[in-house]
Amino acid sequence: MVLSGAAGEFGRTEEYVRPRWGDRRWPRCPRGHELAVGGVTGSYSHALGLPTMLCLACQTAGANRASWVEIDVTAQHTPQTAPRTGLALIRHRPPSPAAAGRIELTLDTTVLGHIELALCRIECRGNLRALEVEPGRRRTGYGTVLAAAARALAPDYDWSMPAFAEDPVARAFWAAAGVPGPSPLAPCSHMREALGMPSEAWTGT
Repeated sequence: MVLSGAAGEFGRTEEYVRPRWGDRRWPRCPRGHELAVGGVTGSYSHALGLPTMLCLACQTAGANRASWVEIDVTAQHTPQTAPRTGLALIRHRPPSPAAAGRIELTLDTTVLGHIELALCRIECRGNLRALEVEPGRRRTGYGTVLAAAARALAPDYDWSMPAFAEDPVARAFWAAAGVPGPSPLAPCSHMREALGMPSEAWTGT
């Protein structure tokens, strides 16, 4: 008997998430199989309001972590337009230019994680300030989706992020998700002004 995954044989779909960028999807399933090689099939979750995917290599092997939901990181809602059900990315704009804003990933309006970032439209620079995911949702792709959502706002900018050399968990995460830019954090003068900090006061962490 070939299992379809419809009954949750491979794990609940919403347990695992992966980003997509319009028609371009994350190239690997949660178990790391290259989808272009192993094959993939799709469906749709009306409860989550998003497409769901099933890795055919995992299906053939009867492995768990075979199914996941895809969320388009280029489709971000405002707090006013955010859906009340399903998984959604909600962007909270900064209070002033170059100040820190926030993107939340929510499930039925419950915040499961968020990322703080700052963008300078003058110098074309982006800073990732902080990334937090609820403990029960870690190692399932939620952090990867948030990082991708931040980068999707300005993919051609020069990005930097806080230093993580002394944090083995952060190092492992960014090694898997893809480091968006060098560390330590390198805010431009406009970002420092938004923080209320003169240039000489910045410590570089």
